[in-house]
Amino acid sequence: PWLPRFVASREAFALVGVVLAAALPGLLAAGEPAGLARLAWVFLPLLAFLIAGIGNRMIGNTAAKAVTTGALFISCAFSWVIFLGLLGGAPAQDHVLLHWFSSGSLEVNWALKVDMLTGVMLVVITSVSALVHLYSWGYMAEDPDQPRFFAYLSLFTFAMLMLVTANNLLQ
Repeated sequence: PWLPRFVASREAFALVGVVLAAALPGLLAAGEPAGLARLAWVFLPLLAFLIAGIGNRMIGNTAAKAVTTGALFISCAFSWVIFLGLLGGAPAQDHVLLHWFSSGSLEVNWALKVDMLTGVMLVVITSVSALVHLYSWGYMAEDPDQPRFFAYLSLFTFAMLMLVTANNLLQ
């Protein structure tokens, strides 16, 4: 029974923050998306949604706000790295996550497309969303359901990132 208490504790979220802070410089050093950084920019808001949404009141208002806002600022930093890499001449990339289905010669994958247009949209979405998260700290100060609000805000950001990075019309 100690594991559920640890997972929902403030110490667990502090540990996640320390790991992310330790990994961030190495991930950003490459100058273009590589390894975990390739996908972190799109999945960090989803991870923040899960932590704040499942943890909800167990982790408290401040921890939920810190996890979601921190994840958005890290995602924003990754997006800027991707955008600047594309400006510097990095080639457009398709990151296939899962094979969805095949029918004859038609093959549909769940994939993320990263090109110049996507890079611009990544910067816009993550920058605006990170600032909205930060602004909402004061705006939502008196609301009793802050963890839910910040979780939904992170889920919305994830949905927007998936929308602009989709490499086909079916996903």
